[in-house]
Amino acid sequence: LKTLFENIEEVLFSVDLVNYRLIQMSAACEKIYGYTPREFEADNNLWIKLIHPDDKNVIEENDGKLGEGKIVINQYRIIHKNSSIRWIEAKIIPTLDKSGLLTRIDGIAKDITEQKLVEQSLQQSEANLHTVFDNTDIGYLLIDANLKLLSFNGQAKKFVEQDLHQILAKGDYVIDYFVPERKLLIKKMMEDALQGNNSSYELNYPQPDDSTRWYHIQLFGIPNKDKDGNFFSLT
Repeated sequence: LKTLFENIEEVLFSVDLVNYRLIQMSAACEKIYGYTPREFEADNNLWIKLIHPDDKNVIEENDGKLGEGKIVINQYRIIHKNSSIRWIEAKIIPTLDKSGLLTRIDGIAKDITEQKLVEQSLQQSEANLHTVFDNTDIGYLLIDANLKLLSFNGQAKKFVEQDLHQILAKGDYVIDYFVPERKLLIKKMMEDALQGNNSSYELNYPQPDDSTRWYHIQLFGIPNKDKDGNFFSLT
């Protein structure tokens, strides 16, 4: 156990809350925080000083749960001794005495900086895609295998309102948006797209000024490997 304690990559720690002192802390703290166990022992408040100012509220919000005897998992940023910013995930297990007083906490902390950077990169990519999706001149509809509307962009909403005089809503049966004489054809095209047979179609709508507005519809099947069936987009 001592060998494991000294060589594990995560930081193991125990704190006596009655006397407010560090009972033990594994050597990995120097790699993750930049400070040795001795430095943490010398300053009982060092761990809180290292938490990024913008994330101190994460700790404060969960302190009450520890007092109730609940295990807490916190994710927050710390300022490493070398001044770099790192993400930490700490799981804390409380110990209450017979009267229900919080007397000790034991925990394990690990560096999740790489994981957080990947998450942030994905979030930024999704935000960029959403911006393009919602601001393009092409109308997009995302439809599931039951031909129910999953999502749409602003341009699609505009097209439907001005020429179909309907309001797009998630969960609607898409075929119902079309006039009766076009429903069978559109339904067949959508079903073909589900089978991987992408297709296109042109249709027109008379305008109040006697002009005609033409639309080019493309149907693309997109395999969904996580569930049975497929969904596809209608542009």
